[in-house]
Amino acid sequence: MLRDSRVEPSPLTLLLAATAARDQRAFAELYAASSAKLYGIILRILGDREQANEMLQEAYLRICASGSTPPTTGRTKGPR
Repeated sequence: MLRDSRVEPSPLTLLLAATAARDQRAFAELYAASSAKLYGIILRILGDREQANEMLQEAYLRICASGSTPPTTGRTKGPR
């Protein structure tokens, strides 16, 4: 018997797709699920909190680039 070889997309992949479709709730969930880790990585690379906050914001703006206006989470600084 053959198994179904389809792979289910990860939750982050689904959130990215929904964000690209302009779903603000999905963007908020994506941000909540990934921003702290991404911020930590950026901070480790750059070594400067202000620059890390700017790069984090730029990363999420690029994620939203498929639409005309990025959804907002009400936060402009990195995770606390």
